[in-house]
Amino acid sequence: MHRRGDHWPPGRTAGWLGGCTALLWATNGAPGVYGDVLFSMHVVEHMTVGMLVPVLLVVAAPITLALCALRRRTDGGRGPREWLLELVHARYLRLLTRAPVAGALLVGSLMGFYYTPAFGIAMSTLTGHVLMTAHFLTVGYMFAWVVCGPGPRPTRPTYPLRLVMLIVTMAFHAFVGVSMMSGREILGEAWFSRLDRTWGPSLAEDQYLGRALAWGLGDYPVAVLTAALAIAWIRSDNRESRRYDAKPIWTTTRSSRPTTLTSRRWLRSTLIARIAPAPPLPPTARTPT
Repeated sequence: MHRRGDHWPPGRTAGWLGGCTALLWATNGAPGVYGDVLFSMHVVEHMTVGMLVPVLLVVAAPITLALCALRRRTDGGRGPREWLLELVHARYLRLLTRAPVAGALLVGSLMGFYYTPAFGIAMSTLTGHVLMTAHFLTVGYMFAWVVCGPGPRPTRPTYPLRLVMLIVTMAFHAFVGVSMMSGREILGEAWFSRLDRTWGPSLAEDQYLGRALAWGLGDYPVAVLTAALAIAWIRSDNRESRRYDAKPIWTTTRSSRPTTLTSRRWLRSTLIARIAPAPPLPPTARTPT
């Protein structure tokens, strides 16, 4: 890209580095270390991997960067660029990235994970924990991709629909957090009670703190998603306005010669002048009867 003279925005590079750093911290830092013994730290790891990291990675536009950097095959074969386009426009991915499906997967995965035996399996086995991390990272990426993802996508919902999907999904996400806070059931009680931990908060206090974090930590990625959606919407409207103004319009002059008009304001004033009735002639110019 540099040899071609193309420029990649520094903000997207910063988003990618921030997402990778957050993912590394959540899986190998304090949340990853203490997430197996404290429910509150597990929630921090979960919300970081499932909500914050996908938003930063989507804003970085890695698919767009790959399509710009990879070379197009000219021999009729399929290279990395062609396979990437095939994956982006695959039928199953088109289904998963529809607005209702992506929102339902994000909220449904949260409820289905904590209120089923899947939570205990993820806490007690390494394979379950890795699958949990990969699942929530993928689901969160698809949701953020639908809301504000730049570049090629399987589906392109309108911006009002994206805004409605974001509001509805986050409302259900907050409802799940509130319902978790109001519940008295100990999530993963068989696993956490078996640890016989003698330090830190009690099991009930740790559960309440974790449920409060599950409700509150979802607001920060939503703010980033909303800002990214607003910026993408404004840029799309500006591009559409420039495209609309630059589109040639053909009209006919008095000499029946076509003239290309590019100014909508001038065209509007001309049409109004032609439609408006002509002023009456002065008495001296009237035709005698």
